[in-house]
Amino acid sequence: TGKLEVPGYVVISRRDRSSSPNRGRVLALCRTDVKNVVFLNNSVCAERSWHLIQRDTGSILLGNWYRPPGEDTSLDALRLELDQASSQADEVIMCGDLNIHNRRWLRFSNANTVLGDQLRAFIEERGMSQLVQEPTRGEYLLDLVIANVDGVRVRVGPKIADHRYLLFKVPDAVEVRELPSRKILHYNKANWDQMKDIVARQDWSFLQNGSVDNMLGDFNAFLTNLVESYVPVSWTSKVKS
Repeated sequence: TGKLEVPGYVVISRRDRSSSPNRGRVLALCRTDVKNVVFLNNSVCAERSWHLIQRDTGSILLGNWYRPPGEDTSLDALRLELDQASSQADEVIMCGDLNIHNRRWLRFSNANTVLGDQLRAFIEERGMSQLVQEPTRGEYLLDLVIANVDGVRVRVGPKIADHRYLLFKVPDAVEVRELPSRKILHYNKANWDQMKDIVARQDWSFLQNGSVDNMLGDFNAFLTNLVESYVPVSWTSKVKS
């Protein structure tokens, strides 16, 4: 329950398990110079918290989750929380120590479990993937990164206490825009002699009649017609940037 202070970081969220001596917690810290991460809410029934990472081209929902060994976990609460929170985000990343075994899915496990099958079906239904491919505690893979974000890379680091830490990197957001084709006028290839001749023979009396706005419109129409008739044109194809 004490206050945690880490130089250069600020506590974004904290979700304690209970007030008992073995209360446990999940904690999220953020560098003080990073201003695009906000805390959304904590789970009522699980050691799980939700955050939103804002980016120029969309936002990522980040879930921080610890599941104690042997906990009777229902995915109904996770489904509800994810449905509510993901309405504010374009993509999702969930990570944490889940203590789930499933040899058919996680490989480095001691058994196949019903919960493992259920979680695998749940994330596949949502178009997500589990990205950690090495043991994280002893010979077992217990710490997971589950995401539907393209290009996420996960590295399993050395042990801290009894678990190896996970470092995952999300690629920079790149906005892809399709630019329309563009008209290019080739004045260096224009028939200037013909244009000069037309200008010299033009009857300019139309500039003396009507309002200034009408005369300006007529003059611009004359120039536009001249350019379209004697200046070669090409078009660029559509490009992405």
